Amino acid sequence: MSVGGHAYQLGRRGEALACRWLQQRGYRILDRNFRSKRAEVDIVAIKDGVVVFVEVKTRKKGGPPSSGIMAVDRRKQSRIIQAAQVWTMQHQGMSDMYCRFDVIEIQWAPTDAAIRHIQGAFEE
Repeated sequence: MSVGGHAYQLGRRGEALACRWLQQRGYRILDRNFRSKRAEVDIVAIKDGVVVFVEVKTRKKGGPPSSGIMAVDRRKQSRIIQAAQVWTMQHQGMSDMYCRFDVIEIQWAPTDAAIRHIQGAFEE
């Protein structure tokens, strides 16, 4: 879908909602939509001394059944990890901090949204 397309807009709205949701829970947003050569990190946040790299997956409620976490396969995880490494190298003092990779799933409806935060989503 084009950059101005519906899926892109839904994704951006989901990311904005995820940022607000994280901030309400004590996270401080450090960066959004950080791009490296091969990947993007939707949200970089920090809480309790932990740098958290967040992938946001937004789906329409009532749409085809799919799980946001399932969309973040090993290949996607590898790309996000590479982007996170670039981000930490570019930000002094962050490379020595503990990092975590989370996924936020959002089921979007016109009147509400259901949010599921999976902490440590890349861990086995």
